[in-house]
Amino acid sequence: MTLDVPAIDVAAGMTVYSTPGGRHNGKLRTANEDFQVNEIFDLGEVEQERKPGYVPLYSLRKLGVDTPHAAKELGDALKSNVNFAGLKDSSAATTQYASARSTRAEDPLTVKGNGFDAERVGYLPRPITRGMIAGNGFRIVVRTDSDITEAVDSVFKLCSERKLPNFFGYQRFGLKSMVNHKAGKALLLRDFKGAIELLLCEPRRGERTEAAEARAMFRVTAKARNSCRRSRTPRGGSRLTSRRSRATSSEPSGGFRFCPEGC
Repeated sequence: MTLDVPAIDVAAGMTVYSTPGGRHNGKLRTANEDFQVNEIFDLGEVEQERKPGYVPLYSLRKLGVDTPHAAKELGDALKSNVNFAGLKDSSAATTQYASARSTRAEDPLTVKGNGFDAERVGYLPRPITRGMIAGNGFRIVVRTDSDITEAVDSVFKLCSERKLPNFFGYQRFGLKSMVNHKAGKALLLRDFKGAIELLLCEPRRGERTEAAEARAMFRVTAKARNSCRRSRTPRGGSRLTSRRSRATSSEPSGGFRFCPEGC
């Protein structure tokens, strides 16, 4: 079957599909609970009693808040910077793990923050790293007026038989602006200033008003320092790379030191 490739797929360069079949209308993420992600973590090294040199490990359940904001609040409660193994979206219900970096960190049994609850699950001999996470489990709700059960089962069966690798989804390209691959190309060309301008100034469809105003200010002034003084960092969007003066014309590549993943 030949499919007409949607414009958004073309913009991301995704013109090949892993399975045959027609398209089906549906809605994703009508509520944060419709997109659930749970980190799979090997608790083998976790001790229930604190030992010298160990750091507290927490299971973080969050809803409607991104990982950096939740980690900052958790770190304030622990009186320590916090490590986490991966970024989780704000528009989702997620469970992930985080640990203190300092062996002198506080270790309350629970921490309740803005959009998250954290529970201490034990202690690790070293702060958590990416390599400790085995993967992620997903539960994704597609809301549709038609019965697509047969089509979904067929796709799962084909993927299982073919052992197809995951295709990159829109998220990796920057769904609301399709800008990440453009910034990546600029980086390969060593156009660091251009890459930062793309990340900071490119409008995002459906973005919060405060973030859109900050990007407009960047476009006009081209000075991140002035914009960040006037605009609070938006949740769930780019962390606005130039919130530190590194992202200036004098040292554009330095701005990426302060650019979190998922920008």
